[in-house]
Amino acid sequence: MRKQADHWLFGAALWLLLLAIIASLVIVQWRHSALPVAAIAAVLGLTILKGRIVIKHYMGLRNPALTLALTSWVGLFALVALAKALAPVLFH
Repeated sequence: MRKQADHWLFGAALWLLLLAIIASLVIVQWRHSALPVAAIAAVLGLTILKGRIVIKHYMGLRNPALTLALTSWVGLFALVALAKALAPVLFH
């Protein structure tokens, strides 16, 4: 039983690493210019997905209400980051 749990955690760690690499590659494409809204949304979406993986696999929270609450907390910070990134564009 322990080997199966270790296998799942290793797989989750690989997914987290893959998502972080994808987010980094998206950001690197626009190193010397402003990041487009689509790229910001993609990176923040990947951030929410990574948060969900951490909550489910590493924290071991299987309670749907608690998982939703913690994922919403990550989503709230992603929305705040998106609003901060879009504020200069919207209120120019």
